[in-house]
Parts: sequence; structure tokens; C-alpha cells
Amino acid sequence: MICAHCGYIGKTERFSKGSYLLEIILWMMLFVPGTLYTTWRFFNEYHACPICRNMTMTPLDSTLGKKIANEKERMNEPITKKEVHNFLARLFYGK
Repeated sequence: MICAHCGYIGKTERFSKGSYLLEIILWMMLFVPGTLYTTWRFFNEYHACPICRNMTMTPLDSTLGKKIANEKERMNEPITKKEVHNFLARLFYGK
């Protein structure tokens, strides 16, 4: 899997909406609010990127996954001296 947001490659992690602290406080208050909140959190779990917690994880073998992987690979390529020279020439001399 690859994240379309940050480019992370790996497995997804399971996250729950809500707060552990609020859940504990509700359990301390009464049985009913704690049970309702825990049930709500259980049914609102989602799988997401462990780095950015975004739900845009895509299989690497899909069309979108291949496109994201190619873009990430291209961004990690080192810049050559010739590319820097050409950039500076265009910037300063308009060539």
C-alpha cells in the first residue's frame, strides 16, 4: 500500500475516532455513557497511513498506486550539475 498524501509505503494501521481520556471519564461517571461512547468508537474505526493518518492508502499494483510510486521515485532522484547550470542560465540570462 502507498499513501497518496505523504508517499509512505507499507501497511495501514487501525485508528479510532474520539478520545481515550473522554472514554475513561465517561466510564467513571456511569455505565451507560461509557458503554455508548465505547461502542461508538468501536464502530468508527478506520485504516489509515501510520505517518499522516490519512485514509488515502492505495494498493501499489493499482494504476493510481503505480503513478504515485513513480512520482515519489522521480522526486527522490538527485539533481545533476548540468540541470542546476541550465536552471541558473535560464533564470539569469533568459536562455
